Amino acid sequence: MELKEIDVDKVKPNPMQPREHFDREKLKELSDSIKELGLINPITVRKKGNQYEIVAGERRWKAHQIAKKKKILAIDKEYKNEGQVAIESLVENVQRTDLEPEEIGKFLKLIKDFYNCKTDTELSNIVKIDKRRIGEFVRLTDTPKELRKAIKEKKLPYSAVAEKILQLPKEKQKEIGKIALSGEGIGKEDVKSIVQEIKREELYGDSEQPTEYERTARDVNSELNDWFSNGTYLINELVKDMNINDLEKEDKDQLVTSIGVLIFNTLPKLTNVLVKAGAKVDVKILELMKKTKKK
Repeated sequence: MELKEIDVDKVKPNPMQPREHFDREKLKELSDSIKELGLINPITVRKKGNQYEIVAGERRWKAHQIAKKKKILAIDKEYKNEGQVAIESLVENVQRTDLEPEEIGKFLKLIKDFYNCKTDTELSNIVKIDKRRIGEFVRLTDTPKELRKAIKEKKLPYSAVAEKILQLPKEKQKEIGKIALSGEGIGKEDVKSIVQEIKREELYGDSEQPTEYERTARDVNSELNDWFSNGTYLINELVKDMNINDLEKEDKDQLVTSIGVLIFNTLPKLTNVLVKAGAKVDVKILELMKKTKKK
């Protein structure tokens, strides 16, 4: 690895660059800053024949071109394979937090294919990104174009999409994308309400809609089920890590039960869920009491 000044016209972009869009206004701002202050953060390149290929820092290189600079400060590195280049390019861009989620997803798929990863866990160990987030980014690349466009145009918060919308059928995802694009956009709480309504429609169809009590009970039950499912998964993972194959079945069951009791009694998450659930029921009861009095 060597820090050097190289000719701007001897640098070429990386064909595996994850970023597909460069904001022209921000490039101009960066160019003006480089003219005034110089380049604070060198780009990273690798030698390719008589030229250098960018691994990280294409925005800074483009800004140098706009500023008509002849030289650029660069770190010249050697890499074992294309996978290493792809990973460093992705990590550098992700850490800058200005990559589109869809761009991240496409690049993760590229790295996954290169290393022939069978699971998100394997890919997570390579790129050091949480496996749950990897799954969300990759699944986004397979969603309707309307949904991806709404995210790109900031009319849908990606966090809400990852948390709620990705679990819906593609046709419903498309509908939500269209709704967001047709107006000023949809906020996170609006997304939650829309998804809940879609699930109720799928559950009840044309039959009589449930009462407020029934809907509240169903929502609360869903939250509790989600948490208990996660808790059960955690217990099983703990048990896997223990060498208990030689135990009698009765002793093994008792151990699992003990672990379960310990988890559910000590983790504050369960308490939070129960308090939240209880609060929902209380609010609904008060609302219904007010309605009854008015009648």
